[in-house]
Amino acid sequence: MNILEVSGLKKSYGKFDALKGISFSIGAGEILGFLGPNGAGKTTTIQIILQIITPNAGEVKLFGMDAFKNREVTLQRMNFTSAYVYLFGSLTVWENLKVFAMLYGVKGTERITKLLKEFEAEDLKDKKAVTLSSGQLTRVMVVKALLNNPELLLLDEPTSSLDPDIAEKMREILKEVHRTRKVSMLYTSHNMAEIEQMCDRVIFLSKGEIVANDTPEKLTSLIPNHDLRVTFEDDPRELSEFLKEHRIAGKISDHTLHVVAENEEIPNILGKLYSSGRRIRDISIDEPDLEDVFLKIARESAAKK
Repeated sequence: MNILEVSGLKKSYGKFDALKGISFSIGAGEILGFLGPNGAGKTTTIQIILQIITPNAGEVKLFGMDAFKNREVTLQRMNFTSAYVYLFGSLTVWENLKVFAMLYGVKGTERITKLLKEFEAEDLKDKKAVTLSSGQLTRVMVVKALLNNPELLLLDEPTSSLDPDIAEKMREILKEVHRTRKVSMLYTSHNMAEIEQMCDRVIFLSKGEIVANDTPEKLTSLIPNHDLRVTFEDDPRELSEFLKEHRIAGKISDHTLHVVAENEEIPNILGKLYSSGRRIRDISIDEPDLEDVFLKIARESAAKK
């Protein structure tokens, strides 16, 4: 069953088309990465799913229901968090969570107490929100996002602006939430390594259109070339004739040969280098990642302007 289904979604602001008829879905328990450069339409899509703004065309189904016709019911089964969302600074953590609990229709305070304990934030409940550190705020925002026991979490740059250790803690918390609660997630981030680590599938959005939709592994396979670096014990410049003879295109500098080649070609290249009799000190192979895919799509998008 799909938790979220978006069909033909369009949104315009005057003459600017923010979304041009996008369609995608999120399955039960799936984490979907939602990527694209600034202005691609990510935030607009999230705001439509949250029913903050209305699309010009298209349909959003949440839990099998028309989102806009069942607004109260669907919103109670989902939640949202972001590094850019803030609490009410003059209220305590407890007071903030109580306000959000009432907004989500959560009765009593047992849920708040349980989540504060689970995420080791009990000692923060009487602190004013304005006094929290970024790490403390991260834990409280996760508690806030889980108050209504959501089936779908919308995560807009949840680790942006956080220190690396706090960002890693946030990812670990979200992984644990996913593992124990099977929560579906829509995850936006500019950190490609984070997306590869967290997401089952990735969508790339560009100029309001979906330009790629697949697993991280299959998307990185769109870039066949790998970077091969071979460092020799002695100066390898005398290899130039050898490289020409064996038709190996590469650059030599500082005892290192740098070759860009498809994955299937690398064993053959290494075999020929070993046969040359040179003493090899080190070999490194850099595979393409989502950062490379992101840059490739961004360049192709810019070229179409």
